[in-house]
Amino acid sequence: MRRGRGRVAGSPDLERSSLRVASALAAAGVGAGDLVAVRLERSAASVAAVYGVLLAGAGYVPIELEAPAARVAAILADCKPRALLASASALGELSLALPSGVRPVALEAALASPTRADRFADARPGDPAYVLYTSGSTGAPKGVVIEHRGSLAFLRWALKEFALRPGDRVANLAPLQFDLSVFDLFAARAAGAEVHVVSRRDGLFPAEIARYLRRRRITVFYSVPSVLASVSGALARARGAFPDLRLLLSAGEPLSPELAAGWRAAAPNAVLYNLYGPTETNVCAAYRLPAAPPVGAAVPIGRAAAGARLDVRRGELWVSGPSVMRGYMDPKLDRAAFGRSGAKGRRFYRTGDLVARRRGLLYFLGRRDGLVKVSGRRVELGEVEAAVRRHPAVSDAAVIHEAAGLAAFVVARGGRRLRWADLRRALAADLPSYMIPARFERRLRLPTLASGKLDRGSLA
Repeated sequence: MRRGRGRVAGSPDLERSSLRVASALAAAGVGAGDLVAVRLERSAASVAAVYGVLLAGAGYVPIELEAPAARVAAILADCKPRALLASASALGELSLALPSGVRPVALEAALASPTRADRFADARPGDPAYVLYTSGSTGAPKGVVIEHRGSLAFLRWALKEFALRPGDRVANLAPLQFDLSVFDLFAARAAGAEVHVVSRRDGLFPAEIARYLRRRRITVFYSVPSVLASVSGALARARGAFPDLRLLLSAGEPLSPELAAGWRAAAPNAVLYNLYGPTETNVCAAYRLPAAPPVGAAVPIGRAAAGARLDVRRGELWVSGPSVMRGYMDPKLDRAAFGRSGAKGRRFYRTGDLVARRRGLLYFLGRRDGLVKVSGRRVELGEVEAAVRRHPAVSDAAVIHEAAGLAAFVVARGGRRLRWADLRRALAADLPSYMIPARFERRLRLPTLASGKLDRGSLA
């Protein structure tokens, strides 16, 4: 970071810390174009760690701290990072052998290391800036590779669209593995604004999030509707609760008009945006809500943003543009993800989202496949079903998304006894907590359609 350009609240010298992390990574053999896995608690130090990875010329691969060992191992084997950056305690507790060529780097040691006098290697525009792992329908997580030029295209659009400025105070609630954090950490830094990192403890409780926003006088807040609903509910939608908030950004899930109206009352000085974009594209559509949106009307996802081109093909939204991912870490997944359109055969990412265009605005209608959102995080129902079926007492399983979360319908193998507590423990070894079903139901058989395919509608 350049002096005076932006800072993380609670971090006395972010520039020095980032330089030290970059120096430690360089000493571990990290250079331009490499990847570094980052498994850290959300904090000012984790922001310095990410900046240090980028300063070393590498791209970062965030792995959630609560991810089970099997998932960590699958991600490391897939992306083959040059190093794993984590706290000393997390490295000591890691119950798996690191793949060959992956160097463990303790954050505490990195922050205490001397800085290099020589210049770090610069990343190229086509090098990966970060790789985010999402749920995969095949039963394994899939890595989304975003290049530097793609990330910059989004950030330049965001800086102009939202007019971020040095006086802004941006709350960072999204974890590093969630693409909302890209805006929090980097748009704020580019504008010279402050980033206020909400601790994991405070982020667990809606009332604590609300108190944090008011206590820190946050001016910019970017989150998912489920979190926004819980925060406004904790305040009973008190009028004028957030007078300092000037910009409220919602993404990751459909935004209801009722929730928008509630935040209008709680943050009367804020401009509200409904943003849309899968991890593979970051934000590619945006809608600025009018001062008085019509009650009961669906909130559109808006028009193309960040230089994207949006095509609707048989109801499915296709996206092309500078911020679209390079591809997946596993290139075999790219063939189904991309299509060609137009006279010049432009490359488009096929979102799988069904949309409708009305009076120039796009409206989200639903999904074409088995992908759902749980607290804004993508979950492929097929991955959860595959994990349930791996249990030796399970013959078959189906998972659906309900208002309260995921629900699993399970057929026991050969009439064997199946305890839900045992199944939950087994799933915790493979899946992060948000992907474990909240409800289980035993069935003698799963319902099917005349075609023989699973009848999810009757389960719902």
